[in-house]
Amino acid sequence: MELELVNDLMKSRVSELESSEQKARSTIEGLKSDISQYQTRENDLYRKIDKLQDELVGAYKTRHSRSPSNSSRSGGDEESAAKRRKVSLSELVEAKKQQTAPQSPSPISNGDIKPE
Repeated sequence: MELELVNDLMKSRVSELESSEQKARSTIEGLKSDISQYQTRENDLYRKIDKLQDELVGAYKTRHSRSPSNSSRSGGDEESAAKRRKVSLSELVEAKKQQTAPQSPSPISNGDIKPE
């Protein structure tokens, strides 16, 4: 009688352990699958990064390269055009500052704090 009870307890414990082992194995397989998917995604993203870097380098080289035919044709026009753009940009910034200054009444004028 006692032997049967011990035997039943052992069988139930073995069954519990087998079930737990099966759950652990399925969890491990799921995690391995997830890792594989993440590695594939990571590799795809690295390929995209490399492609974008190559495009960026190509665009930079194209934009900043000076061929002899372009420089002989343009002479100093390229530099003067760049200076004109800088001047007109600074003029736009100044104009914008002048437009916004009178519209907003403030106790602070020209960066000086008025005493009370």
